[in-house]
Amino acid sequence: MELNFDFDGKLADRISRITLGDRILFEQQLDETPSNKPGINYENSFEYIRMYFDLGKFQGYRYLDNDGLIFFSSTGSKKDPHFKVYKPLGQDSIDAVRTLTELVQALQETTTNPITITCLSNEHLKTLKKIMKIKKIKHFEYYIYDLRDLSDLKGTKWKNVRQKINTFSKNHPKVRIEDLDENNSKKALHFISTWRRAAAAKGFSYIDVDKNKAAVQFYQDKIDHKFLWAKVYYLRGRVEALQFLYKITTADKTEACAHAIGMANNDIAGLSEYTQIDIWQHVLDKSIRYVNDGPSWRPGLLRYKRKFNPCGVQQVNECVV
Repeated sequence: MELNFDFDGKLADRISRITLGDRILFEQQLDETPSNKPGINYENSFEYIRMYFDLGKFQGYRYLDNDGLIFFSSTGSKKDPHFKVYKPLGQDSIDAVRTLTELVQALQETTTNPITITCLSNEHLKTLKKIMKIKKIKHFEYYIYDLRDLSDLKGTKWKNVRQKINTFSKNHPKVRIEDLDENNSKKALHFISTWRRAAAAKGFSYIDVDKNKAAVQFYQDKIDHKFLWAKVYYLRGRVEALQFLYKITTADKTEACAHAIGMANNDIAGLSEYTQIDIWQHVLDKSIRYVNDGPSWRPGLLRYKRKFNPCGVQQVNECVV
């Protein structure tokens, strides 16, 4: 879906579709953007932009001017779209938010739907409140893990995970693990569809399954093992789990990654823990030290993530205007 932006010429000239060439631009702007503590941000990767703003049902755009860079996406009908806008990138927070405000106000002229602005820092949000009327604010906490803590899984704090993995390994001594590629992507997509039906039946589906399927289709021939890691797990000849991580850019150049997709057959006890520790140990061997495991908005998911012993929390804000 292409949008007919009804903006003045100056504004329209600053907007274009997202391309792979924007990766360099994203990295340059990110280097100039003040980092949030602890600085291991789930969204600080061009892969985040692709997965959440320009894959599947999302049509991604970028807005660039002298004060910074902003990505945004549209979904829904061409006549009345829904917009999601990424945090502004740039050195000066105040000027960046002013640029953000200019863009959002222009988008508001093209839709009757509320506009979501995501990945905002506390400083962004504080400045934005002074300029625009905000209808709703959500605060997310993303858990961060130190992968060096995985070396032996010993001690009381790892008891639950260790017991789950030991039980799984005893019941399923043969697990085949493959990198995601064109040869197994159809099986991975079938697994995701099966997972959707099972999750819906149990009433706990909190994953954007369509986004995950779009990611598999896009990345099946693009896994480069330096910035992307995706593995499929077979039991008895069937794909029963999928894990997907991408590298994060950090201000202090610490090696870190984000855990973008973690799906496992929930009827197989311990499979989720087994595959999660496996993919984390894999990137640890690639010199990745930290992983940001993304947001938690369900009590069960929050309990699950806590048992992997997070070492820190990234706080992120999202608002609706």
